[in-house]
Amino acid sequence: MTPAWLLAAKITAPERASGFFRRPAITDRIEPFERGLLVLKAPAGFGKTVLLTDLYHAARETGVLAAWITLDEDDTPPVFADYLVSAFERAGLDITLLHDLRNAGTPAPHPQLRIALTMRAIERHAAPCLLVLDEAERLLDHATVAMVELLLRHRPDNLRLAVGFRENPGFDVSQGILGGRGIGITEAELRFSTAEIAAFFGNTLSRRELAGVARRTEGWPVALQFHRNRRAADSGAGAAVALDGGVADYCDARLLRGVSESEREFVLDLALFDWIDPPLVDEVLETTDSGRRLDTLPALTGFLATLDDGNARRLHPLIKEYCAAQRFRTDPERFRDLHRRLALAMEARGQLRHAMRHAADGGDAGLAAEILERAGGLRLWRRGRGTELEAGDRFLTPDTLAAFPRLALARCLLRVRTGKLDDARLLHEDVRGATHDFTRDREGGDDHALRADAFIVQVTLAGYGCLPLGSEAVQSLFAAGHELARDPTQPAETRGYLYELLAIGHLQTAQFETSRALGVKANELFARSPLPRRLINMDFLFGMLAMAEGRPREAAERYANGRQRAAEIFPHDPGPALIGDVLAAELALECNDVAGIEESARGFAARLRGTAAWFDIHAAAFSVAAEINFVRHGADATLAFLDESRTQAEAIGLPSVTRLLSILRATVLIFNRENDRAANAWDAAGLPVETQDVLDLNRQSWREMEAIAVARIRLATARGAWDSARELADGLCRVAEERGLVRTLLRGLALAMVVEHRSRARDAAEARLVRYLRITRDVDYVRPLFRDRAISAAVLRRVLETHADPEISASAAAMALRLSGMTSSVPPALSSPVTPTLTTRERAVLEGAARGDRDKEIALALGLSSHGVRYHLTRAYRKLDAPNRVTAVRTARELGILR
Repeated sequence: MTPAWLLAAKITAPERASGFFRRPAITDRIEPFERGLLVLKAPAGFGKTVLLTDLYHAARETGVLAAWITLDEDDTPPVFADYLVSAFERAGLDITLLHDLRNAGTPAPHPQLRIALTMRAIERHAAPCLLVLDEAERLLDHATVAMVELLLRHRPDNLRLAVGFRENPGFDVSQGILGGRGIGITEAELRFSTAEIAAFFGNTLSRRELAGVARRTEGWPVALQFHRNRRAADSGAGAAVALDGGVADYCDARLLRGVSESEREFVLDLALFDWIDPPLVDEVLETTDSGRRLDTLPALTGFLATLDDGNARRLHPLIKEYCAAQRFRTDPERFRDLHRRLALAMEARGQLRHAMRHAADGGDAGLAAEILERAGGLRLWRRGRGTELEAGDRFLTPDTLAAFPRLALARCLLRVRTGKLDDARLLHEDVRGATHDFTRDREGGDDHALRADAFIVQVTLAGYGCLPLGSEAVQSLFAAGHELARDPTQPAETRGYLYELLAIGHLQTAQFETSRALGVKANELFARSPLPRRLINMDFLFGMLAMAEGRPREAAERYANGRQRAAEIFPHDPGPALIGDVLAAELALECNDVAGIEESARGFAARLRGTAAWFDIHAAAFSVAAEINFVRHGADATLAFLDESRTQAEAIGLPSVTRLLSILRATVLIFNRENDRAANAWDAAGLPVETQDVLDLNRQSWREMEAIAVARIRLATARGAWDSARELADGLCRVAEERGLVRTLLRGLALAMVVEHRSRARDAAEARLVRYLRITRDVDYVRPLFRDRAISAAVLRRVLETHADPEISASAAAMALRLSGMTSSVPPALSSPVTPTLTTRERAVLEGAARGDRDKEIALALGLSSHGVRYHLTRAYRKLDAPNRVTAVRTARELGILR
């Protein structure tokens, strides 16, 4: 007979868990009287007992006769029969026949008979009954398993059965479930969803905490319970707490219960693997049967999630953490040795991050560094594997960096990539001192590779740090770069990267043929081992060449190709796509497609922060953003934007960008007719004033030269210094033509036209515009004329009236059409006026504005209301295409409408 205390424990259902969390998605499915059979199959800790307990108590609360049995390894058929009878008796079932047999003093009936008599009593009861069998996986006696299965198949119609187990001990439950008389729920359904986790914690977790708990527990109910308990006990511990004693005790008591010592050791070893693949396990553990052991080890049932490929598996994170801690506690030497073996195995499989993490977890920082250096170090960045380099860099300690100078240089490159230029420069100098000016690598290292890596960092610092091109350091780098790029002992990818950097440098100094030739060499070298990021940069390089040389279609195609590659290859890295967006916006503005770039252009500056970009990208981004800001928001907003950007550029050490922003600031002040402020700002920034210095392409980039020359021409023009303005404009055109700078040439011609028109040299103004029109028949760069739209319109009108060349007349007519804002493809009549016509009242109101009178003063002088003054001003603004009164007055004066 079963002892009374054991019998009572076995047939007494647990109380409902404190703070029981009801999950409608589960509980609504297991309503006990909708189906005859409920099967819960899941590993330990998935809440099977909790759900069965709730089901049991809910049934009793509604008057249902409910019995509970907790099964275990000692349950033989007679014992199970005792439990069954006693459980239903305890529930209140009338089992008179069995009582009669007992009272008659007859021997105990056969177990099957006792079960049969109990089932007959249930039938006589007629009302619904419930039997819960918990922990059925513990049944070891085959006869008992067969007895329970018989009960499952031939139970009375009014008996509902609920069975929970980790692994099916041998019951055939498929027929009942597939036949529609039962329901099966597995671990996948018992895992908490993210929404349920949030509700389980009372919706008190932040989004970040919720994501951390969900990732860490994977919805495992018992882990969630311990997390919640810990959180309640210590509200300051946060959600992502360490594996506490409760879960550890649970693992000790339930996970590894009954396993042999060798099996336990096997499980503890497995906890060090990121994923469990039999060949990998065999290699690291030096065994041959891990696959079989994995399939037959009960302790791992349900805790091995199969990965997407269907072969590898992984331990549940909490189980892995617990077992790994146990491995270290019981045998720290084996813990370290297995991590070292795993590191080398991962390295052999090309899994750099995992290899370095295993080395670091095993306490072998030197091995982690060797693995990263063998993988290529900073060459990973050039190969488009920057994220891997970043991941590996996190495992490098200060002592490791001191011992591995090439890895310190790799960190320099990463600092540049994230905009931390000062940190990169300091680290670069530390390495220089430790390696005797980059000539001696670590013992057993590669001096030749150290020299190449150091040069790449230096060139990258110069390019991405936007150092002045005329500096001695940059000039010496150019010379050394050509020598190193021609060195056949260097890897193809290194030489290709050097040619790429040199091509960008020659592009900046408007040596376009040399830049193109270097770019072709870089592409040839990259083609030997395709490097996605490098190919994207080459698209942008050739696109910038085409843009500067006046081939907008080719530039657009190159940019589009680079942007598409960036989106496909680096969908989660905004850097390459941002560069493409900036360059495409610059090209669009040059063609006067302002509407298509307004929204994106205003965000360029913010998006560039912390992004590695060479000077051309910064220059394009800030120039486009400043112009769009000025047109749409006026001078004050644009000056504020430029001042903030300049402060940030100074803070991170971008001297050429700082200089360009000073030029753009002065240009905005000139446009706003604040010439004295512009001159003072020019002097404060130390910008050149002599023509030869302004046009110097040896010590500054063509973009800087263009921006400085344009600003100086505008300032001289605004002050009426016609000779100075004319000399500089003609010089700009000459240099641009010599260097093949078509974009710059068109800007110079447009400004020369303005100078001649303002100085009343009408024929000279017309000659400059005619030359401009001849070029733009093939180059759709019309923005220079829109920047001085009123004067352009006036000179175009004169060309339309006087020029005999039909091609020029047609070009002038088409340009006039675009300036007028019309979209018709039919050119206006040659006599059609382009200069806007103001009414007498509009001109009078504008004259008052030109004197600096306020609206009330203008209204009093003209006998109008203030509202009337604003009405006529608004109409004048619209006709003059001016955003404010300062621009309207300036435009009216340039057109001769006002004196």
